Amino acid sequence: MSSFPIVQVVEILIQDGPLSNGSNQFARILGIDPVTRKRIQNTHNLAKGNATDYYTELLEAWQGPLGNKATVQALRKILEDEKFKSAADSLEHLDVPELDKNQTTTTPALAAALSAYRLSDQTVRSKIVDILLIEPNLINEWVAFCGWLGIPEVELVQWRPQYMVAIMSKYELLSKILSVWGSREGGKANVAILIKVLNDHKFLTESTKIEDKFKLAE
Repeated sequence: MSSFPIVQVVEILIQDGPLSNGSNQFARILGIDPVTRKRIQNTHNLAKGNATDYYTELLEAWQGPLGNKATVQALRKILEDEKFKSAADSLEHLDVPELDKNQTTTTPALAAALSAYRLSDQTVRSKIVDILLIEPNLINEWVAFCGWLGIPEVELVQWRPQYMVAIMSKYELLSKILSVWGSREGGKANVAILIKVLNDHKFLTESTKIEDKFKLAE
């Protein structure tokens, strides 16, 4: 599981009065680059729109480059440093330390075998998407997931509005992400690498299920 529970964080922060009143300042203190910040602010008119979507996009933009360094603890420190103490305090119950887990359980021999399964193969993608849909955490952090796979922001600009208004389903979104990754990286986009990416970012349940699925095929 990821160290940053974005859905729960957003649900809490949108209810914080001082932070809501300084929502544009929140975008600035997260360190989001001005172009991205302006785009997000222009997309969401908070007087008419959905604060949940606005905060979610801000936190996705903050989280993407940081990967597993984007933690509740890190966010709380930013809020405290910028005098949003009530918001920082409201997140305290989510600020739990990560357990020290062995993230690289795949043996070299198995990794070599799993590397033969490429994400450019639709059958491979379908099996993986079926697994990822069972676990809700990854789809909630799909923007960060794209960053971990090296998919450029320009692709996300096209997908985000389609997904947010339900033109694109969760299945279609995950399939598109894995398809683009497979097309861009060729043989480097394989099951072994995907498992490593998921392990590195604490999606251990998902990586284990994918490994077990393809291990049985060996």
